[in-house]
Amino acid sequence: GLDQVLLSGGSGVRVPLGVPCDGLASQNPASTLVVPSSQLLLTSIGSDVILPCHLSPETSAVAMEIRWLRDQYQEFMYLYKAGNVQKGRGYENRVTLFPQELLRGNVSLLLRDIRLTDGGEYRCHVNMNCSSLVTYLMKANES
Repeated sequence: GLDQVLLSGGSGVRVPLGVPCDGLASQNPASTLVVPSSQLLLTSIGSDVILPCHLSPETSAVAMEIRWLRDQYQEFMYLYKAGNVQKGRGYENRVTLFPQELLRGNVSLLLRDIRLTDGGEYRCHVNMNCSSLVTYLMKANES
């Protein structure tokens, strides 16, 4: 209906961490960033949704820098760095990671109070290595 938002999973690509900006992949990246591709969530306006993303094999993300960003916006929605958290404008009360899960490499984002304006692509960056991002697509259903 009019008040539903469709969240489709990322491409399911496994992105090696530690790939330098010049494109030369390290032989044995410590971990990859994974988004389940099969994830398809239909959520209602006003509800909460989790954007799943994790490191595989399980690696603690506590010491890493984690950013979640919207498609066309350069500003982050959520930034975790050295244990400190910053939230983007308009997201102060709407986004959180799961601190106890970071030890297990779970960097999923909880987005509360879904709005129609939340439609679009989401990216998760870990450590801001050039290749370490995964994308999510969230579309507002008009019909």
